[in-house]
Amino acid sequence: MSTFSKAVMVGSVLLWVGAAQATDGTVNFNGELTSSTCRVTASTSNQTVQLDPVDIGDLRNAGDVAGTKSFNIELEFCPPGISTVGLAFEGDKINQNGRLNIAPSGSKNVELEVLAANNVQNLRSPESSANVTTVREGAGRFDFEVRYYATGQATPGDVRSSVNYILNYL
Repeated sequence: MSTFSKAVMVGSVLLWVGAAQATDGTVNFNGELTSSTCRVTASTSNQTVQLDPVDIGDLRNAGDVAGTKSFNIELEFCPPGISTVGLAFEGDKINQNGRLNIAPSGSKNVELEVLAANNVQNLRSPESSANVTTVREGAGRFDFEVRYYATGQATPGDVRSSVNYILNYL
């Protein structure tokens, strides 16, 4: 085989390999990510509720309450199809009475009591609480109050506690 023939054959093979690797079409991918849950607004997701100072004289006896303060938890970007959302509190600071224990280094004989729609919430039994909101136009809001609750004669000191919450899609 002549050198010319060999060169033509090699050239033909190279053209064929190049043709086999040519672009013949395109595959396009389309999709969508959706949220199957609501989002808690940034301003109410992790918040600190500052209770007003109360004189211990207002909390002399077990069952005395004082210093009610309002707070809320707001939802946004709820996807279509979600019309009702529940909220339950949970955590190790919830005592057997359904109220919040405070830090042991602070005041004595006082707990924190949470209310929703003027009803005392038993935080140990969230399923019996009325913590439900209706979602409208992708948004909802839970309105609560918290107050000092005396278990005996309260003593002066700081009152600090915290509680976690979870959303339930009903």
